[in-house]
Amino acid sequence: MVNSIDDDAEILIVTTDTTSQGELVTMGFTNDKPALVDFVEDKYPPFPSSFGHDAFPHNCRDAVMYALRELAKQSGSKYCVVYTAERSLDYPERPYSIDVLQLVDRYDIQMNTISTMPFQNPPKEYDRELRRPSMLSGGQFIVLGPDQQNSITDTTLHLVPSILDSSCIITYTADNCTDSVRHIEIIAELSDGSTLYADTVVESPHRSDTLQLVVSSVKDEVDPPEHFHVYVRLEPRVDKQLPVSLSFLIKYDPITLRLDAPHIASNTILEDAGIGIYKVGDGVFKCELEYVYPAQESGNLIGLRFDALADSVSHPTFIALDSISFTAGCPNTVIAHPDTVYICVCQYDLGFEVQGEPILTGDEVLLPVVVKDTSIYGTTPLTNEMIFSTGIHFDPEYLTPIGVDGIGAMTEDARLEWRLRAPDTLEVRADEGFMPKDGRTLFYARFRVKQPKAAVESHLSVPYVRAFSDCCYGLEKTSTTSILIDGECEKIVRRAGEVTLAQNAPNPARGETSFRFTVHSKGALDGTTALLTLYRSDGKAIAELYNQPASDGEYTVPYSTADLPAGMYYVVLTIGKDSQTRSVVLE
Repeated sequence: MVNSIDDDAEILIVTTDTTSQGELVTMGFTNDKPALVDFVEDKYPPFPSSFGHDAFPHNCRDAVMYALRELAKQSGSKYCVVYTAERSLDYPERPYSIDVLQLVDRYDIQMNTISTMPFQNPPKEYDRELRRPSMLSGGQFIVLGPDQQNSITDTTLHLVPSILDSSCIITYTADNCTDSVRHIEIIAELSDGSTLYADTVVESPHRSDTLQLVVSSVKDEVDPPEHFHVYVRLEPRVDKQLPVSLSFLIKYDPITLRLDAPHIASNTILEDAGIGIYKVGDGVFKCELEYVYPAQESGNLIGLRFDALADSVSHPTFIALDSISFTAGCPNTVIAHPDTVYICVCQYDLGFEVQGEPILTGDEVLLPVVVKDTSIYGTTPLTNEMIFSTGIHFDPEYLTPIGVDGIGAMTEDARLEWRLRAPDTLEVRADEGFMPKDGRTLFYARFRVKQPKAAVESHLSVPYVRAFSDCCYGLEKTSTTSILIDGECEKIVRRAGEVTLAQNAPNPARGETSFRFTVHSKGALDGTTALLTLYRSDGKAIAELYNQPASDGEYTVPYSTADLPAGMYYVVLTIGKDSQTRSVVLE
């Protein structure tokens, strides 16, 4: 086959090494025929036993998928020839057949299969998963029985003319991948040697080469959950007609969080994709995906499950993205900003109890919920901003809840909510952080009395009050910066934001450094506030360097780093909707 292919055709060979547990061995795309022949003869020397059933790798699934993905990246005519001693790629633990069909169909790859068969009359299901992609792509599926296995060479030469007999080859080029309006030239090379030309202008309904990835975490309950769902959200959108490839690192604190598999795919852009997630190190995982069509244009790209490894002390933790690469139809240049979402793992469970008699007023009863102890582990968390949730049991035969009241209580400035969690349980909560007033009464619960007042007292209890201090709350649920994926060059960033953040000098800094940025918007940003913020490497803001209206011109901001420990930091400039980032090294 190698010697029969046209001189300018490039060939990729992928096989498995039987001496190393089936690891992939490849000869990359090349038209160097002597090198290709040497590679084939080295793997399969031409003596009769090598043409038997055992001559072909039995574990060809990875080889087929690797070859198809590499072919998908190529332009022009694409053909895949599979030599195998297997009839099926459909294994219970790794069902690959659907992926094969998708790749063959979407990238116009003709698949041909030559399969050896150890049985005279094999069961039909043995060939179903290799036959389907071969036949549906216009290729051939050839089975050689026990008495035909010495004719593999002749069968291959018979296959070559049908592979090369294509009526025409169509290629296209787009001069500028960053514009929504693209001029495309089409060249058709016919089998008789003649060439036809055509050109057209295509206007994309939306740009697919300037995207943002944002990490977000949504918490519905006041109580810090044991499990977190964190999403990587893509904005504004991608084109469903263009294949997507991506790779990024997920970084988190392994002391407080553990990544739980599998990932969340339902109702995401990559719903139908088999994204790979691999551990790189403690607290670092890599996500990879190659050449998959998006299931939807926008929304959550992927969801991740994390388990909270909580202890008895409250603390914040973080999840961040790093080392982003993303391709959606065009080559992309990636500009990565520190993109971090803070998540709370809190375990402060303050003790509360009902003290004194309920307060009776006419046909109503006011129940005070009073703090029993505000000191936990030597701290006084109630002196800081807090949130809480409370359960109150009552007998619906005697009482009906009618509201809650924080006037004169610690929750006077809080936004209190209440609901019936069950017919006999009232839940009171403050989801938004508030600064508690002085005192020991958290709030008053109000009930209407349905039975004689003498029966009220024995029908009220407070089984729990869960309160948490501002060790974590007040942190952003969604990252404040994002990752800008820019098509081909940084000029889009310059054109969009019209600001430039230069590298600080000196860098590394020892005691003193200066930050410089330029606004060149031709007056479009005059009066817009410029915010320059210094962040730690984990994404926590530690200093606001500049916060004033700006106009066109150059700005220099000196800063003393004498009180900061050595290490890596980030400085982020935000003006309007534009944000740029530089790393800062302190020694």
